[in-house]
Amino acid sequence: LPYMTFHQLKPYHDRSHDYMPNDYAHNILVCCPQNAILFTQGDNDTFPLWFIQEVKKFRKDVRVVNLSLLNAGWYIKQLKYIEPKLEFSLSDKTIDEQLVGAYPLDKDYPYRHGRIQTVLPRGSYIRVQDIGIMELIKSNYGKRPICFSITVGPDGRIGLEKYFLQRGMVYELIDTLQNGPVMDKEATEDLIVNQFKYTNLNRKVYLGKEGGRYVYSYAEGFDRLARTYLKEGNESKAVELWKKSIELLPYVGLSYYYLGNYYFERKDYD
Repeated sequence: LPYMTFHQLKPYHDRSHDYMPNDYAHNILVCCPQNAILFTQGDNDTFPLWFIQEVKKFRKDVRVVNLSLLNAGWYIKQLKYIEPKLEFSLSDKTIDEQLVGAYPLDKDYPYRHGRIQTVLPRGSYIRVQDIGIMELIKSNYGKRPICFSITVGPDGRIGLEKYFLQRGMVYELIDTLQNGPVMDKEATEDLIVNQFKYTNLNRKVYLGKEGGRYVYSYAEGFDRLARTYLKEGNESKAVELWKKSIELLPYVGLSYYYLGNYYFERKDYD
C-alpha cells in the first residue's frame, strides 16, 4: 500500500525539476532599474525575491516592499531602520499612533507630489499601505526609481497607472507620463527574450496550480508585447513574438491560443 501511494502521488508532489519560484523572482528583479524600490503584492511575488536576494545575493540593490506588510507599523519601521534603509518622512510616534487600520473616506482624498497626483475617491477606504506608498514616493522619488510589480492589482496602485512605464514584469513610476501604462517595447523584448529564465519550461514539468498560473503570465507577457506591435501595424514582429512564445513555452496552451486567434481573426486557416 505505501508503494502504491508513493507511485500514484509522486508526479503531483515531485518538484525536482520545478525552478519556477527561482526563475520568477529573477525575472522580476532583472526588470528593475538600479537601486529601485519595488512594491509587491503578497507571498508568492515577495518571498522568492527575498530568497534570491539574501541567499543568492542577486540584485540586492532593489528594495522589495510588500504591500500587505506595509499595513503594519513594525514593518514600516524596519524599512526605515534596517539596511538598505528607505527614507520615510513620518515619525515613529505617528506610525505607532495614527497608522492603524483603514479609514472610510467621506470626501475625495487628493495626493500630489510634484507632477504626480492621484485621488482616492469618496466612499472608498484609505489603508495604511496607501499612506505608505504615498510617503515612500514623497520621500524617495527622484532619488530612487519607484516600481510596481505587475502582480500588484489595481487596488494596490492607488490610481497611479497613468504614470506607469512597463519594462517586462515591472511598472516604473515616471512623472512625465500622462497616458500610461505605456510599454517600453525594446526593453521588454530584450528582457523576455534574452534575459528571462525559463528553466525546464520546454519540457513537461508539474508546477502545481500556482506555478501554472505564473507560467501563463509569461505567455500573456509575450501577447501584450505582440499586441503592442500589432497596434502599430507591425504584424510580422507580432507573429515573431507569438512564435517565440511557443518555442520557449511549448507546453503552455495560451502560447498557441494567441497565435491561433490572430490567424483566426484574419481568416487565415492555412
